[in-house]
Amino acid sequence: MPDTVRVSVVNNSGKVLKAIYMSPPTNIHWGQNELEAAIPDREKADFEWKRSDYKGAEAGCLFEVRAEYADGKSTDLEEINLCKTPTINLK
Repeated sequence: MPDTVRVSVVNNSGKVLKAIYMSPPTNIHWGQNELEAAIPDREKADFEWKRSDYKGAEAGCLFEVRAEYADGKSTDLEEINLCKTPTINLK
């Protein structure tokens, strides 16, 4: 399995997405914002990360994800396997 994983974020939330944070399930702290810029509704953005940078379960594949929106609200997604499904679809 390659060390670099390309992840797509699809924003179908009806809001402007301003940040995506990822964290291994065993970590209590969110990582850095993975987005370079805000994503309008019905748009998508891609980013890359290295599995070796994360020491989470399944060798850096399982993550919890937090999406933060321009209106100040957030959504948490639990245990997504980004190696098997590298698309985060926010509804």
